[in-house]
Amino acid sequence: MTGSGIYSGVAADRRPDPYAALYRSVFPRDPAWLFVLGPALAVALGLFLGLAAVPFAVVVLVPAPLVLTLLVVRGRSLWQAQEALMWPSLIYTDQWRREFGGSPPRTPRRAQEWLEKHPAGSVPPATRAGMLLTAGRLDDAREAISNLPSDSAHDSHRRLDLELALDAKEGRPLDTTAANDALRADDGTPQVERELHLAYHAALLAVDRGGDGIAPLTAARAAAGRMPSGYRRRILAWRYRYVGGALAVGAWLIAALLVGMATSGGVVWF
Repeated sequence: MTGSGIYSGVAADRRPDPYAALYRSVFPRDPAWLFVLGPALAVALGLFLGLAAVPFAVVVLVPAPLVLTLLVVRGRSLWQAQEALMWPSLIYTDQWRREFGGSPPRTPRRAQEWLEKHPAGSVPPATRAGMLLTAGRLDDAREAISNLPSDSAHDSHRRLDLELALDAKEGRPLDTTAANDALRADDGTPQVERELHLAYHAALLAVDRGGDGIAPLTAARAAAGRMPSGYRRRILAWRYRYVGGALAVGAWLIAALLVGMATSGGVVWF
């Protein structure tokens, strides 16, 4: 997939952007507040109850991560759809890092900053066209895309993908036929990536027609087989990021409390 999710945003008119709608379906809003607020409330409760050291640590370190773990597991029906989007996105991110360094811009502001540092002619035209889309500069993106080559199957695939993203940004009904045909003809893209990308197109089309796009992504991920171990670890770390964050915040709060009590002459529980 070329820059999975990088073109998501609000369509030019009031018609919903299928890219953004698909990502809302596959990645529901996370309770990010819980990994900070949970341990903080636990500290307050432990102090209020006057708990000794071990019970206090248990109250601070266990409940919030446990609740967050249960929330992660409860959403396991979406895991395969998430992986179907994240796998190609990780490939794209690694390619970007090798070529440009850092992570690809995924917001209009960051894309505009990147464009200012990389004027026309200094980067591949297709990359610049994609960043123009991400920045929301649709007229400039349309002109840049129209000038892209389509001599090879790979060039045609990249150009039609960008045209598809532009259609979504401009609020037009999606037609993935040409982009799918170009993708199937692109022998330079590994088979697994092609199948996941085709599922991505199918999901976008389903969302554009009022569905949620989950089914084609789930089916494609199941058929893709074993993911490279490095990507599995990165997705696992992402999936449980708030669990780890809650543990880190809890441990930091306990340490800060102990240091504060020690420096103020207070009594530490032992």
